[in-house]
Amino acid sequence: MLKVSNIAVSLDEKDYAKVIANTLNIRKSQVKNVKIAKKAVDARRKNKVYFNMGFTFEYIDEDQLLKTHSKQVSKVKEYHYDKLTPNNQTIMVVGSGPAGLFCAYNLARSGQKVILIEQGKCVDERKKDIDTYLETGKLNTQSNVQFGEGGAGTFSDGKLTTGIKDYRKQFVLNTFYEHGASEDILYLNKPHLGTDVLINVVKNIRKDIEKCGDVRFETKLVDIIIEDNQLKEVVLENNEGTYKEKVDQLVLAIGHSARKTYEMLYQKQLEISQKAFAVGMRIEHSQEFINKNQYGKFYDHPALKAADYKLAVHTSQKRGVYTFCMCPGGYVMNAASEEKRLVVNGMSNYKRDNKYANSAILVNVTPNDFGSSHPLAGMYFQRKLEEKAFELGGSDYSIPVQRVEDY
Repeated sequence: MLKVSNIAVSLDEKDYAKVIANTLNIRKSQVKNVKIAKKAVDARRKNKVYFNMGFTFEYIDEDQLLKTHSKQVSKVKEYHYDKLTPNNQTIMVVGSGPAGLFCAYNLARSGQKVILIEQGKCVDERKKDIDTYLETGKLNTQSNVQFGEGGAGTFSDGKLTTGIKDYRKQFVLNTFYEHGASEDILYLNKPHLGTDVLINVVKNIRKDIEKCGDVRFETKLVDIIIEDNQLKEVVLENNEGTYKEKVDQLVLAIGHSARKTYEMLYQKQLEISQKAFAVGMRIEHSQEFINKNQYGKFYDHPALKAADYKLAVHTSQKRGVYTFCMCPGGYVMNAASEEKRLVVNGMSNYKRDNKYANSAILVNVTPNDFGSSHPLAGMYFQRKLEEKAFELGGSDYSIPVQRVEDY
């Protein structure tokens, strides 16, 4: 199996064997088993939008082709991600967001005894609570857009983009695909799962964890027992009450919104330090406006999906301002998790076919902005902003909105 990369392909071209044959000046009939390896839109020139693509394929004499086209063609390297070596310890993972879910899955697929706990509900029951909240304003502080199976990412649509170069990325993509995601996440430059697809994907991963591990929903970590600087027990709480359990190792994959857990950890005198983060708002525009600006006269071409964008600037006040989690054809989501506080997020379904697009616009904040040296001052800073947003929306969980020109 061979690989060829960086081929400019017309938006209307579907015969990829012909593309490879023309690029390498070989016979199309000798190009077999073609698969897309990479696909990105090149819209730098609005009068000529095309796909930049890579392919894997089989050829009748691969060794000869490698000699004659050594700069364009390479041998496909088989990807393998080793399993861990299990032991007789019990590992508890707290939180079923992306980090906790993959941690528990990687342990369970290796035969390791693992317990995954999540304070929210399974994804099907969680969706019911979210629908009730969006329709009535009745918030369930344990089951919402931020808490529950799959974490906040489930209802933030699963954008699989990162600037980090790490061989484990392929394992993540393969795992999602094997559990129900579209095959295009394996080759798109900016892969995206979609909330409607992700709901079933996280459920399927959880079912695999349950083959070797124990998954407990509506179960909250409320305390940890440490003696002689060693973890002895954890204290858990579910619908039936509070109980203790012995575990050998504890992985905290609790996300940024598990504020009561952070307060518990602070009370246990674990080392916690302040760090910079970003805050902001969401801007919404018509998707057609974005498509026309990105694709020019090709804005409505059927081969092109909803366009995205990314903007960044470093201000004279030495602040970084940038867009983040841009949602083509998406929705602004009410994502509150605490009473009388309001926060929003963005999401898209797989097809990204809503007529509006939105993006977060964020600004960096540092410990100097928090007004206190307390280790949790950044968290309290967030809460104050969310309380103000709740008040501005009318104190009924409505999202405050204004036009860009008024802002």
